[in-house]
Amino acid sequence: MQSLRNALGVIFGLISSFILIKQAERINFSLYPPPTGFDPSKPGALEELMKMTPDGALLVVIFAHFLASLIAGLVAALVSTEKRMNSAVITGAILLALGIATLIMVKVYPGWFWVADIAVYIPAAVLGGKLALRYKP
Repeated sequence: MQSLRNALGVIFGLISSFILIKQAERINFSLYPPPTGFDPSKPGALEELMKMTPDGALLVVIFAHFLASLIAGLVAALVSTEKRMNSAVITGAILLALGIATLIMVKVYPGWFWVADIAVYIPAAVLGGKLALRYKP
């Protein structure tokens, strides 16, 4: 039963992060709307859009990934029953793997974004796990 709770902690943490990231994308698109006539179904359209994306929009993405990882680690640790920090770290590692996959698929992100984005996932999830331990010993 404890293993199930730990697995559910990771799953709920990931779900919470996906919801947060989706909301951040909506906010980012309202702050930095794509050009008129942008068609995401057109091959190469996303890569073209990323080339035109201002640094401010990329900073919003990094902040969203940090916040989503923090909340994911917090939720994972709160739901888990034992080894709660492990659940937070696993959640952060899964988010890191998904983030790297995205960076590889969309090859036009600048180098500074790669470094900053990769650096936030696990530390933020660990911070979320530590916050959870403060409220649920």
